[in-house]
Amino acid sequence: MKQLGKLIITVLFISLAFTACSSDDSNPAEPKAPESVGTYSGHNSMDTTMTITVGNVGGKAFVTSYSINYKIVSGSSTTEGTYANTDSDGLAEVVNNSFSISLGSNNDEVLTGTISGNTMTGSFKIPSVFLVPEVSGTYTLTKN
Repeated sequence: MKQLGKLIITVLFISLAFTACSSDDSNPAEPKAPESVGTYSGHNSMDTTMTITVGNVGGKAFVTSYSINYKIVSGSSTTEGTYANTDSDGLAEVVNNSFSISLGSNNDEVLTGTISGNTMTGSFKIPSVFLVPEVSGTYTLTKN
């Protein structure tokens, strides 16, 4: 009976030693990245380039940056520029493969997008800045 007690205590001690000293105890698992995470780039309806990045923020997909190049031709003058923003905590969550980011004070000044596989499509309306009038367009981007 004495030996059975020692055997039980030994088995308990060994099992506790293996479970309490796991190598991943101090490193919590990184949340699994959603499929939509990545950088999407391509052209917009103004025939300029555009990039949108979707990042993994706490296991959820968020748009973390966008860069919209624009070109406005009016008569003999051309105005070119870039409208961009970045936030590693996320600018907007991608919910049901869609997102919407407010770009200005008007409700219609937004960047919207829908992701299907490796393709992102959407539209944008950039508020007027300085002497540049309001700019709007559509886009189709491909995941890099």
